[in-house]
Amino acid sequence: MRLERLPGMLLVAIAFARLVTLVAFAAPPRQTIGTAASDPLSGYVGTWIATNTGETSPFLVLKLSEADGALTGTISRFTVKGLRNGQIAFKPLPQPVDQISYVKISDNGDLSFRWIGDPPFDAGDVEFVAEGTDVAYINDLPISQEAVGRVFVGYWGLGAFYPTVQLHREGTTSSEHQTVSNDWEEDAAARLINQAEFLYKSHRGVYVDYPSLLRSGELEQSRDNFTIVSLGFHSEADPFPGHVIRLVVPQDGAAYQLSIAWKPCASCSASLTSDQTGVVTERYTGDCTNAIVGPR
Repeated sequence: MRLERLPGMLLVAIAFARLVTLVAFAAPPRQTIGTAASDPLSGYVGTWIATNTGETSPFLVLKLSEADGALTGTISRFTVKGLRNGQIAFKPLPQPVDQISYVKISDNGDLSFRWIGDPPFDAGDVEFVAEGTDVAYINDLPISQEAVGRVFVGYWGLGAFYPTVQLHREGTTSSEHQTVSNDWEEDAAARLINQAEFLYKSHRGVYVDYPSLLRSGELEQSRDNFTIVSLGFHSEADPFPGHVIRLVVPQDGAAYQLSIAWKPCASCSASLTSDQTGVVTERYTGDCTNAIVGPR
């Protein structure tokens, strides 16, 4: 597996997660923005786990609960296990779980909390980013540049990257089903839209079609977690020429289906699909031997 794409247990090269080019959109009939009752905290509540690739026992268990309009929770401790096949592997530590503190949600919907950490990690704030009902990431693990150098000694190509841990909701197999996309631009676009839909649902109680999502400003809020490349937030019809987005939402706004389609070459068609779970899958059809895929 290439270093650029590390699903399930983590994303070492989080640069791809901060690189996104949004895609062209084939507009369906406009949806009326719903006003369903919502609880902005409820989407975060539950048990989230992280596992190393090929393992079933989690190295991290994060439990979030809501009480009196605020989030509280616990997190298990873990540390770096080592590098395996170009990936960072983590291992759980035997200490009792820690109560997380300073849990807060920013104006743009980012959730953060204080984490104690064990070497090579320091105590500090981490960011929890949900990209659907079943998929989330912990970003900004507190680790010094010196510690990064020690972890990645002998792997100079990783020295500029900080670990990002992918989690999935307990009881789902999202981390196992998540496709390792060869196309980081399209994958990041799907993730951006998923994150914006999650935030919209948290704030307003329903999912919405793309024009409504664009006008709501949630895409602008979500892009803080990405480095945007040629992203057009002002075009409902064609923000990314050469690609087609279909974002289908039923009238009740209880779910959505997302697809991003393009042609890597004349004889090959490609698509990414996702939904409210946040799981992204990839499909190629035709003769893709000469298709240019992967980081470009």
